[in-house]
Amino acid sequence: ALYLIDYEYASYNYRGFDIGNHFAEYAGFECDYSLYPNMNEQYHFFRHYLQPDRPHEVCYIGRHFLTLATKFSDLSVINLFIGRE
Repeated sequence: ALYLIDYEYASYNYRGFDIGNHFAEYAGFECDYSLYPNMNEQYHFFRHYLQPDRPHEVCYIGRHFLTLATKFSDLSVINLFIGRE
């Protein structure tokens, strides 16, 4: 099960941003981006995230989510740097 507990983002937001931020958090406080999940790890996440609701659409939607998460994780990192000032 996946439990999202980061309440600072508890309002309405784009799924891509929430998932992109989830991936960006893998880097940790020290920002070690070698810990950022690779494409296979991200696809594994999406496959399990989507499987219960739309098992027949996992391949198509998984690629779409991968694109969204990649774009939005960049925004999440920018937000992190702005917040540190």
